[in-house]
Amino acid sequence: MNELEATETLGAFLERVWLPVKQAEVEVATYDQYAWAVSFHITPLIGALPLSDVTGEVLGKWLETLITPGSDGRSRLGPTSARTVRKVLSMGLDDAVRRGLLRRNPVHATRAPRAPVRRAAHELAWDIDDALRFLTVAQTHRLAALFHLGLVTGLRRGELLALRWMDVNVEEHYLYVRQQLTIERNRPVLKPLRGDGGPHIVTFGRTTAGALARRRSAQSVERDRAGRQWTFSGLVFTTRAGGWVDPSNMGRLMDGLIETAGIPRLPPKGLRHTAHQISRQLLGDRLADERLGRRAVEGQGPFAALSDEHREAGERLDQLFAPAVDPVVGAATPQLSDVPRRDDPGRAQPTRAEAEAGQTAQPQPQPQSPTRPWLSSLV
Repeated sequence: MNELEATETLGAFLERVWLPVKQAEVEVATYDQYAWAVSFHITPLIGALPLSDVTGEVLGKWLETLITPGSDGRSRLGPTSARTVRKVLSMGLDDAVRRGLLRRNPVHATRAPRAPVRRAAHELAWDIDDALRFLTVAQTHRLAALFHLGLVTGLRRGELLALRWMDVNVEEHYLYVRQQLTIERNRPVLKPLRGDGGPHIVTFGRTTAGALARRRSAQSVERDRAGRQWTFSGLVFTTRAGGWVDPSNMGRLMDGLIETAGIPRLPPKGLRHTAHQISRQLLGDRLADERLGRRAVEGQGPFAALSDEHREAGERLDQLFAPAVDPVVGAATPQLSDVPRRDDPGRAQPTRAEAEAGQTAQPQPQPQSPTRPWLSSLV
């Protein structure tokens, strides 16, 4: 370790050496989180220290500074954010160890701030009654199908907002999840799905197909009204001018609908939690996980999800939410406790035509047909 390296400050190392390397290795959003931690919570407090003076004792006091409330009763960071900043510093100092600038990582001598108590699973999701109340209120909005689809399929917010008509087969009752909408540096970006929860097919039933068909028709009218101002994005859920729906706007819209419905508040990811919880009760863990992309479907490629079993699952879930969307269909729709589970020999079987369609159908762009648009005063 030469003299220059020994006197390198922590802030200089992180900002001039470690961050530039990470910028070329990680996603933009991940890099921004690293830069936020270094610029706002590491460098201003301990960045002037030489690397050789960064000890476990020093870092322990630094962590206390992050989470201890000040004279106004507010702390610099909450426990979760402080744990994130500590992890970023640990990754940076691991790199310093690999470069021979430190013998060991002093972060390992500290304790991470205690994580807040996690909410129980049932507190992150609605039961079927609350979900139906929410969907009933959502029918007043032009993007009602967005929330309906989220509850039936369990798609994430970014997956719903990035869904394209070319990946939806309304007639054959399935969609292909291929991409997601994310926000990077305050700008929306469409990105392909990778890794766990990557591209996969999800089935749905007749009621959801009807909701999507109405959405498609309403969008056609919106396009005609917008004229030259229309943005041809090809997305299912758009603004009235055809552009991307800001994920934050979806959250604000959902809050307003929840308040009107008088049900417990959930963030947009609560739609996915609700879909998973209800799917597990109705279909069992394996099918519920396969529909959410958490587990691969056995078979040849993604179209294995068009099996009789998955088509039946989509239809049965559809029946539960039908009362909020189609009162005529919903009047004769069984409740969750009345719908037979998969191990019930009395359950309905798919038709031969459905089975054959499941083996041969491919996602195709859907035609547009004008009809009366939905009325809305929100997004």
